Amino acid sequence: MKIRSKHTTCGNPQFAINALSLILAICVAVISVESVAGDYLYRYKDIKGTVVIDQSIPPDKVSLGYTILNQNGTVYKVIPAAMTIEERAQRDLVEAENADIRAEEKRRTTNDEQLLRSFSRAEDAERARERKIAALDVIIDITNGNMIRLRSKYENDESRAAALERTGIAVPPTVLENLSSLNRQIEESEQFVKEKEIEKIEVHKVFDQYVVRLRELTGH
Repeated sequence: MKIRSKHTTCGNPQFAINALSLILAICVAVISVESVAGDYLYRYKDIKGTVVIDQSIPPDKVSLGYTILNQNGTVYKVIPAAMTIEERAQRDLVEAENADIRAEEKRRTTNDEQLLRSFSRAEDAERARERKIAALDVIIDITNGNMIRLRSKYENDESRAAALERTGIAVPPTVLENLSSLNRQIEESEQFVKEKEIEKIEVHKVFDQYVVRLRELTGH
């Protein structure tokens, strides 16, 4: 007797259901793709400048800019034309200039905040300026006093050395070394005084700017 298997493919109801489901899924996917592809229209200008509306846009027109429309003709998105090399260079220049302006504004704001933390009014900065100038004047006066003493000692030692030379006696090396040391100290003191005078000018310059800015910020 011939026995028929109960798992025969063609006679299996579950297989038929699965196959039908697969076919339906494929049909839905195809319909969805076609629907998505047809959801938008593209508006662009052809080589003659004529406005064209189509379901696709030629690749060579993409860089010229175009508009995406819904099926009802409403603008969905505008794609601008690609910038030229000159336009990009100009854009980069403007962005760099704007960045410099923002950096300068930030620096100025920071400086103003620090200035207001240091001085409440312009008069406070003026008094601070005078105190610094007075302190530098004291240092200069002390240095000038020391230079007077050094020059006096130098002149005395130089006179002694000259007297010894007139009598034919060799000037001791210690005297010559002392004269060289005194001369070097005098030159260093003169340079120091010059630097302090320059510092006084800088103090005036900086604090005068402080005073002007404080008056702008505080109104008095």
